[in-house]
Amino acid sequence: VLDDPRVQEAYMGGVV
Repeated sequence: VLDDPRVQEAYMGGVV
């Protein structure tokens, strides 16, 4: 699911 833009934004936003 890391290919999802929403998940990517969260991951890059610091929600890891």
